[in-house]
Amino acid sequence: MGKYAPLAAFLSRQKAPEIEMTFRDLERVVGRLLPKAATQSSWWDEAETGADDSPQTRAWQSAGFRPVVDLKSEHVRFERID
Repeated sequence: MGKYAPLAAFLSRQKAPEIEMTFRDLERVVGRLLPKAATQSSWWDEAETGADDSPQTRAWQSAGFRPVVDLKSEHVRFERID
């Protein structure tokens, strides 16, 4: 999880079923800029394609969330997984 450990910790502390964030909010949480790949849906959709071993995917999954991203507005909604 490494560089996305702060995201996992942040999401784990949340009580709401959904958390809305801008990409900038997310960068503040992780303490670094998101990679350019985060502007592509494949960076967010890896869990859907079976490549769920990426550090970002492990971070939100370990906290019990999945992302729903709007690349145009650079917003992400993390939804709690039942």
